[in-house]
Amino acid sequence: MRLLIILLLGLVFTGSAQSLTGTRGLVKMPTGRMYPDNTLVVGAGYVPPGIFKRTAGEGTGYASGNAGLNTFVTANILPFVEVMFRYSHEFNRQSNPLTRYFPDRMFTVRVQGLKETKYLPEVVFGMQDVTGAFDLSLKNAYFSATYLVGTKNFELGDYSLDTTLGYSFDFMGMPAKDFRGLFGGVEVFTPYADHMSLMWEHDSQYMNVGVNGYFWKRLHVTVGLMRMRQAMWVLAYRYQM
Repeated sequence: MRLLIILLLGLVFTGSAQSLTGTRGLVKMPTGRMYPDNTLVVGAGYVPPGIFKRTAGEGTGYASGNAGLNTFVTANILPFVEVMFRYSHEFNRQSNPLTRYFPDRMFTVRVQGLKETKYLPEVVFGMQDVTGAFDLSLKNAYFSATYLVGTKNFELGDYSLDTTLGYSFDFMGMPAKDFRGLFGGVEVFTPYADHMSLMWEHDSQYMNVGVNGYFWKRLHVTVGLMRMRQAMWVLAYRYQM
């Protein structure tokens, strides 16, 4: 693990990240950044064992001993609105009527409140697993979170830092579960490796690190360590409509 972290810190970067959650963000947590208008992103992310939440059967709502896969479609339908639909499937579990297990479905909406200026951050209001706030979920919103998050860029010579701070709270009877309270992180860019970045975050529960690459103006590839020790990855394709 120490060797991997040293390698990550020794690399140099410039890019923009796609989070494990399915929206624009860092390793897992969201940021105040949004994709350009009319952008479509399709992808999948691997969630390691002990972090993926079980959504049916014994232990529902708690971390599972199995890994999981988030598959998602994210779209910017307006310059200031991002929506995301996601399936979350637990490995080693059969999905059929007999087992009564089916992948969890989640819908997220993010709305930009402020654009970044010289002195102000870019600010986004997000509702994750939004159907839970309006009693439209089948039973429970396992990945719910309502948050305000801001991101501000700082230039340090040839280096660029995207710094993010957010807060997740209960809203309309929907408790904050996936993110709870304060979360924050930083994405580091340098002039030495085009379309890559180094990420560090505290997602309100765990400290995570990762490397994001954005290639051919289409492909996002993220690899990292959740809780600083468990491997994760995201692979996503971005298309400008």
